[in-house]
Amino acid sequence: MAIRRRVDVSGLPTPDPDKGVPVPEIAKKLTIKEGKNAGKSPSVASLYRAYAEAEQAAAVDDDLPLRPKPVRIRRPGDPLTPRRSSCATASRPSRTRTPEAPVDDLQAVRAQEREKVFSELIATAERLDMLRRLEGGGVDAHATAAMHALSFAATILWPTIPSAPPPGFRHDSERLLQLAAHWREAALELGECAPARPALRIVTDTTPPS
Repeated sequence: MAIRRRVDVSGLPTPDPDKGVPVPEIAKKLTIKEGKNAGKSPSVASLYRAYAEAEQAAAVDDDLPLRPKPVRIRRPGDPLTPRRSSCATASRPSRTRTPEAPVDDLQAVRAQEREKVFSELIATAERLDMLRRLEGGGVDAHATAAMHALSFAATILWPTIPSAPPPGFRHDSERLLQLAAHWREAALELGECAPARPALRIVTDTTPPS
C-alpha cells in the first residue's frame, strides 16, 4: 500500500491562468526530498490536491470565531484592575452581606415572629402564675412581679397581631403596669414594701417584767 505524501505549497506562487503561471510549470520547479521518489518532481495531480487542501484549510480558519480575551477578576483592595461585572458579582454570593428579601416576605416573617413572641409571653406568664402560689394562700413576690411584667408586655404586643386571640387577663395596660411596679417593689423590698426599721425606745424602768 503506497503512502501518499502531502506536498507543502506554502511559499509557492498561487496558480493563476490569467497571469501565465500554470500548475505544470510550478510542478517542474519542485523536487521531492524524501521517499522512493526523492529527487523527482511531484505530479501535477498531487500539486492540484495540495493547493485544494491548502485552500480548504484557509477557508476553515476564516470561519472560526475569534477566541475571547481573558478577563482578569478584580481582587479586593486592587484599585488598578477593573471592577467585576454585575453578572460575575451575582454568580458568587457574598459571605458577609445578607441577601435582601422582598418586602412582602419581610412583613410575613415579622408577623410570624411577633405571633411567636406573643405566645411565648402568655405561656411564660401562665407558668409563673403557677409558681408564685405558696402554701397557706401566700404568693412569691419575685414570681408575681415577673408574671405581671410579662402580662404587661403581652398586652402591649397584642394589638399588632390580628390573628392572635385575646389574652386571658384584662387589657388595661395602665393597671398591669401598676401591678408590675407594685410587685417589683415587693420583690426588692422597696417603697411601701420596704421592711420597717426597728424603733428605738428609751427605757427608764429597769425592773424586769414579772
